[in-house]
Amino acid sequence: MNTTATSYCGRPSRGRAQALLIIGLFACVMAPRSQASSIVAPNANQNVDGDANNVAPFSAGLFGTGPSERYQQVYAASQFAAAGSTFDIGAIAFRLDANDAPGFESDTYPSIQIDLSTTAFGPNQLSSTFSNNIGADDRVAYNGSLTLSGAGGQNPNPFNLIVNLQTPFLYTPSQGNLLLDIRVNQAGTGFLAALDATNGSDFTSRVRSFNDVNALTGTADTLGLVTQFSTPQGTPEPSALLLCACGMALLGLHRLSRRALRSRDSDGAF
Repeated sequence: MNTTATSYCGRPSRGRAQALLIIGLFACVMAPRSQASSIVAPNANQNVDGDANNVAPFSAGLFGTGPSERYQQVYAASQFAAAGSTFDIGAIAFRLDANDAPGFESDTYPSIQIDLSTTAFGPNQLSSTFSNNIGADDRVAYNGSLTLSGAGGQNPNPFNLIVNLQTPFLYTPSQGNLLLDIRVNQAGTGFLAALDATNGSDFTSRVRSFNDVNALTGTADTLGLVTQFSTPQGTPEPSALLLCACGMALLGLHRLSRRALRSRDSDGAF
């Protein structure tokens, strides 16, 4: 009788353990997936060449400009809807204009600083005073020498002018718009053709100083470079980390359940 009772009680326990494993695995699989690993702003230009082109901010020392330059560009928070609640920016990339750069282009800038922050100013609302646009969470994401190299000849061209940030920036779209702040402290040693841009967009605009990186004010207009923002290279997506953690937890639960059931069966045999 004892053996029968133990067997009767043991089977539901094993069933409950298996049910828990199935429910847990289902919950992990159905958990919200990670946000996009890259976003192009404006979104409409992801696969479409922009309606303009421009050499700023990488034009210092060219076309009659001064040896240094300050450049700010704002991107509407709405363009990061695919990012979810936060977006960890680890790389920024630009592309050559489809109509102006058929071959290989390269330039090295001996000293350049790139900041990112969250700003309350939206596209076509930037202040001509640079400091007014900077958010409280301003972070120096890159500082040093930078080489940008890439080939054109496509329409649109790939985003192969890449800046891998030294310090990623965690952007929260609900807190405001994204501000890209570039200081070209020293003119480049090569030549970079015009980059893909858009003019009159509701989702991006800029303010720039043509001649002096230390200028307090600049000229605002409706132009903006088509830009790709990406998560840090080699960083697992949150969904992958979640699934791994769930798998380890479920494996541990399964082992504990089997151990407990073996112990119960052993106790029931005496």
